[in-house]
Amino acid sequence: WTLEGSEDGTTWCLLSMVQNDSSLNQTGATHTWATNQLFAGVYFRYLRLTQRGPNSNNHHYLALSGFEVHGALARVAVTAPDVNT
Repeated sequence: WTLEGSEDGTTWCLLSMVQNDSSLNQTGATHTWATNQLFAGVYFRYLRLTQRGPNSNNHHYLALSGFEVHGALARVAVTAPDVNT
């Protein structure tokens, strides 16, 4: 699977790619993966998790019962449109 981040929902940056990993092969297993440090300090509005092959049961579905993202939250100022123009 891959984890990607985007600021606009169009251009995506690869944050993590996991291949042939057996960390989640047991029922109820949990694991933590590091992200690509090339994007340390970069804020993303969107995250996308994509399964790229069969799971440990050789099926093409992602059984996801929990997903945690750790990091800093940035507040972005939103400018209201000028109603007088």
